[in-house]
Amino acid sequence: MKKNLIYLLAGSLIFMGGIVKGQETDDFLSAESSIVDSDAVLETSDNQEADSSLSAESSTNILVDSDAVSETPDNQQTQFELPLYNSMGYSLPTLLRTHASLDAEIVRVLSAGEIFLIKEEVGEWLKIEFESGETGYVSAMHTMINLPDIVPSVVYNATNGYSSVFHSSGIKIPNVTGNAFYDGLSYNERLGKNMYHLPVLYPMAHKIYNAQQLALQQGDTLVIHEGYRPYDLQILVYKELTMLSDTNSQVYAGLNKSPWHIGWFIAKGVSTHQVGLAIDTSLAKVNSIEEKQIGNYFYQDITDYTEYTMPTPIHELSAEAVSLQFPISWQVSGLWSVIPMSYNMTDGAIKLRDYCTQAGLEPLASEWWHFNDLENTVKMNIAEANAYYSIKPSKCISRLPE
Repeated sequence: MKKNLIYLLAGSLIFMGGIVKGQETDDFLSAESSIVDSDAVLETSDNQEADSSLSAESSTNILVDSDAVSETPDNQQTQFELPLYNSMGYSLPTLLRTHASLDAEIVRVLSAGEIFLIKEEVGEWLKIEFESGETGYVSAMHTMINLPDIVPSVVYNATNGYSSVFHSSGIKIPNVTGNAFYDGLSYNERLGKNMYHLPVLYPMAHKIYNAQQLALQQGDTLVIHEGYRPYDLQILVYKELTMLSDTNSQVYAGLNKSPWHIGWFIAKGVSTHQVGLAIDTSLAKVNSIEEKQIGNYFYQDITDYTEYTMPTPIHELSAEAVSLQFPISWQVSGLWSVIPMSYNMTDGAIKLRDYCTQAGLEPLASEWWHFNDLENTVKMNIAEANAYYSIKPSKCISRLPE
């Protein structure tokens, strides 16, 4: 009886109508923006209307565990593990303004992927400086930040930047598995070592920071493989996996084990990865940790760790990787909590989900490693984002915090 009631609740929430809508802002550049196919948005499938639809009323009712999410202090140097000042930022299509206001003069239009130093946060704006010396203000909601610059204690392993680990039913995906799709590693002056690039949308960085602090308190650490994913890589994986499943019965069976299908494991168009509102992460037990100093600031550097056993290797695209027993929409905040976990979920995967959800992130039913930022997805109005771009940073310009 209890299980039937849970399924009934899930079903009633899944089939709500409408499209996810957020507050509109002129920084989405109507001239350059287009409506993204609702059947491709937000890691959804072509025939799964439930995951690409929410009523306007329900989409604004975002439930976040306030006890787990720390408040932003007045001294912004303590927002993260290291100060925001002189961290590296990446633009989404937006406008550079002279001041932190929608009424301020527009300096110029920024293209996707322009890099700069972030100097300070002013309300919902970020003051930035380009290598040329040009300065101005951009919307924080349209700016990605290099996560290692402000949360260096996380273990970073950007596999798509050196050797992609995408598989399906343990089988390599042609033209994807083992390939590098961008320069994932470069020297980071701020950290004094080679470090992976890991862009995420700035507002989401707060939630990831909180998840990492929860993990550290228990002697664990996030092992993040990906935040932002270039659009051309997203499309390549979808196309190659589709062709592979058409010719390989084992892959086909792994993707289409009822009630799942390929659309649950890779979106055919824009997903939350393309706007920096998703992370793919594993979890590890910390074996040793050292205190490091950068200027006048200290942070914890994990020098040895052991990854927990997970349901599958990360980026295993098949029903073996699901976190819940049946598909549900992550766009209904907290719905995952009333759905039975997959029988494949391990203790490590459960701990990972606990840390991330307590920090305000939403798990994906079909991938134990994938977590979305629903609150900021709604605020961004992602359904109108023109995210058909591929940002591939080739260098790191981060500097020491002063």
